[in-house]
Amino acid sequence: MTSRTTPKKYDGEIAADVIRLLDHLKVTKAQATGYSMGGRVAGQLLATHPERLQSVPFGGSGPLLRPS
Repeated sequence: MTSRTTPKKYDGEIAADVIRLLDHLKVTKAQATGYSMGGRVAGQLLATHPERLQSVPFGGSGPLLRPS
């Protein structure tokens, strides 16, 4: 199974998918909004690619950040 079909292995890949999409669209900086599970994704983006974000408001949840 690939990381896309195994939820435990997919953790972190959603944020990487967002970065790949921004790259494809040639967007250098974006505003991300995280609501519910999106808060986790936005938190991953903030932790791994802060230079790509202008702002990150959270609603309905907060980011799940793990120290490295």
